[in-house]
Amino acid sequence: MLTIPQQFSELLKRSENILLVFKAYPTIDDIASALALKKILEKNKKVVEVASHHFQTSAKLKFLPGISDIKDSLSRVRKFIITLNTSKTKVEEFSYDVSDDEMKIFVLPSNGMFRKEDVTASEGDYRFNMIITIGSPDLESLGAVYTENSKLFYETPVVNIDHKPTNEHFGQINLVDLTLSSSAEGVYMLMKHLGIESPEADLATLLLAGMIAETKSFQKMISPQSLQIASTLIASGARRDEIIRHLYFTKSLPLLRLWGKVLARLKKDDRLNIVWSYLSFEDFEGRALMDGLEDVMEELISASPEAQVIALFAETAPNTVEVFIRTIKSIDASLLAKPFAPSADRQTARWKSTKSLAQTQQDVLESFRQTIARLPR
Repeated sequence: MLTIPQQFSELLKRSENILLVFKAYPTIDDIASALALKKILEKNKKVVEVASHHFQTSAKLKFLPGISDIKDSLSRVRKFIITLNTSKTKVEEFSYDVSDDEMKIFVLPSNGMFRKEDVTASEGDYRFNMIITIGSPDLESLGAVYTENSKLFYETPVVNIDHKPTNEHFGQINLVDLTLSSSAEGVYMLMKHLGIESPEADLATLLLAGMIAETKSFQKMISPQSLQIASTLIASGARRDEIIRHLYFTKSLPLLRLWGKVLARLKKDDRLNIVWSYLSFEDFEGRALMDGLEDVMEELISASPEAQVIALFAETAPNTVEVFIRTIKSIDASLLAKPFAPSADRQTARWKSTKSLAQTQQDVLESFRQTIARLPR
């Protein structure tokens, strides 16, 4: 019986065009791991595309090699085929015209005439023959990449790479190992299995970036194996100083002030263990600070290690409030956020409200309290 890495290798042999995807609100580990795996697969002569729902590159991650290649949606998933029977009548001339949301095809026969019975339409094969998901607990967490292309996911083999216990093992091949520090470590293992012993500097940097981000620069409990892999990557040319500088030492003074406001306004529901804070529109000093909201959310999580639900309400425009939710323990974030119809997975949710900042906080927190109260104890 083949091992899971061997199953992956066999599927890879039969796959020329590969789609790499990660969840709609990815971690740095998800992004770095996908870019690293893209490089690994391209070394194996594969054509690879990386996509994520509405993906936007944050300023602090622009140092990651290849990040500009990530697409924010899927297109050209499969061909549409129009077939003309030419057994009785041959084609003399062919042309087409596109106007008013229509394409008209003009076919001039060399003799006789074509009839509508000579024309058939069909859908061609998908251009991808393998899908790999990185760090995604379920298919729904992929957002529109999945919901708008669900047939693709049902008809194409899916390889599921993750290291978290929330993963639903939805793939035909599930490379889910809870003992690993990060998805990047799982990708490193695949790299070794595929025969790449010494990664070049960019690949090593991507793998190390994923590991450092997911372990908070190795502050979380990790195995001796993880430390050995990190050491090997540095020896291979991984740019550790560059990673640390971009991930942890590029905070502007205005962003630090924003963090201070969030922490000063921290509130907690002790009974239900919910922690939240907020930012008003006046707190922002420009679009760049709004792009740093993910960093602010991470700081809020670090300041609330015992909370089971953490929320940030950010008024990014008058009467436009972005709501960020993270669940740390056993509560399902998608269940909490369901009344607000967001993009959500089991641990993360995010959506916009057109109500006032105060009303949004009141409505969301009351909904959370009601939902949590109904959960089995």
